[in-house]
Amino acid sequence: MTAPPRNSMPAKVVVVGQQPPPVHGSNLVCEELINSLEGAGIRVIFVEKRFSERIEEVGKANFGKMLRVPKFLAHALRECPSGDTPVVYFVSLTPASFLVDALCIRMLTRGRRVPLILYVHGVGFRALSAGGVFMSDLVRRTL
Repeated sequence: MTAPPRNSMPAKVVVVGQQPPPVHGSNLVCEELINSLEGAGIRVIFVEKRFSERIEEVGKANFGKMLRVPKFLAHALRECPSGDTPVVYFVSLTPASFLVDALCIRMLTRGRRVPLILYVHGVGFRALSAGGVFMSDLVRRTL
């Protein structure tokens, strides 16, 4: 298989992230990216990574969120096949969501050829790295 020319646009892109609501920075960027890609004629496959329904829930763990994780992981693996389709992954910077992201990214890339673009909004990864040896190592390996 030959690589496409550097200046060619992909026919489709997988975006793993969350669109509003809740309305906050990375969700707005995700929405704008999807709109821009579609405006350029690129087919977008969107994998919803919604664990919080309201802005007050962001960064707080609960049982309902944990129940959504297996469905999310299965959806992400199904929609992100090996090959040339780029995957734009919006990385969460809250500890529990970052653990899910690290697991998903590992599952997507282990033994598979997936062009992966990680989007990190802000500098929260520094605070995650300061959370101890385990978290520091996980941030370093994931990002």
